[in-house]
Amino acid sequence: MKTIKNIYLIAGACATMLLSACSGMDGDGINEFDWEGSRNPENTSYRNPVWEPSLASGTVLKAASLFAAISPETQWAKGIDYCCPAITSSDLMSWSFNSQFGFTALTEEEDGTVSGTRPNWITGEITELSADFAKTVSGANYWMVYCDASHTSIGAASSTSGQGPYTDMGCFLTAEELGCTTVQNPFIIVASTKFYVCYTTENGSYIQQVNLRKGQTPSKMGTAKLIAGAQWQQVSILRRDASDLYLIGTVATASGTEIRYGRAEDITGPYTDKSGQELTASTGDLLIQGNDTNINPCNAMRAFESENGYIYIAYNATAVGREKLESGYDRKPLFLTPAQIDEDGYFTSVLEPVTGWVTPRYQ
Repeated sequence: MKTIKNIYLIAGACATMLLSACSGMDGDGINEFDWEGSRNPENTSYRNPVWEPSLASGTVLKAASLFAAISPETQWAKGIDYCCPAITSSDLMSWSFNSQFGFTALTEEEDGTVSGTRPNWITGEITELSADFAKTVSGANYWMVYCDASHTSIGAASSTSGQGPYTDMGCFLTAEELGCTTVQNPFIIVASTKFYVCYTTENGSYIQQVNLRKGQTPSKMGTAKLIAGAQWQQVSILRRDASDLYLIGTVATASGTEIRYGRAEDITGPYTDKSGQELTASTGDLLIQGNDTNINPCNAMRAFESENGYIYIAYNATAVGREKLESGYDRKPLFLTPAQIDEDGYFTSVLEPVTGWVTPRYQ
């Protein structure tokens, strides 16, 4: 088995010196040149996609000391099955996968070894998942929600490590109990000491508060609330603070998909677009669109606020002409794109999934 790694190109062999403020030939030479640091791309930028070949319908979370990203079941190499493999990073920009430790199996054997298989209660491959850090749940600080190809139920799993292995906690939500045909696109978000799961049915996207306890299947608290209409898929929530929240999700277009958003002052909504219309009836405002090189941006897994004033959005996009892996699985690499929010609370520009060097680096 070959270890899959990102390859980061080093542009240039030497640092570029910035020379400034030459005052003239008759100067004494003192303080004539100011060193402003290296402008090598690897010191100021990072390369997109940040992970290849794919993290289709995957998740990214910030753990206690690192970042973790987890993929649903896949075959990055033809014929080699991975049951929810995990990759890790210290900076969101450079990721690594270790075949010995990178498996994030949802079941664990009695002797503590990782089985690498899906839970027994589901009938097909795990196709979508989300995970987050719940530091207040002692002994089960990380929680994952997932669904399989049948899109009829959502299960949960917990772990003491962001990259797993995760221990399955069973099913806690079904389409039948919701009175729907399908339930999919689970997203989990921890807001201080409260825990929420978002999901999509044919009627739209909902948010449901849940109770998380070590060794127990999550239980629902209160009733679910509709936060986006049936046009929305794969919704996630950026929580800047208790009264400044953004719903970011995938919306289909005539030619593919794009990522759009709305705002709210409470995590359960209502989320509205710039005109004030609720996302239950609106497709929100455009945030990320495709271009000639990378199309169909989707699955905004999570957004991370950086010390440099940018919001970094982790999502999938597809390179034109490279839609599938040799194994037949979707080829949707992990992109990380910086965005900014203006003084009115809206994103300042429409973004695109750009391949190659991207500035600035995450801080």
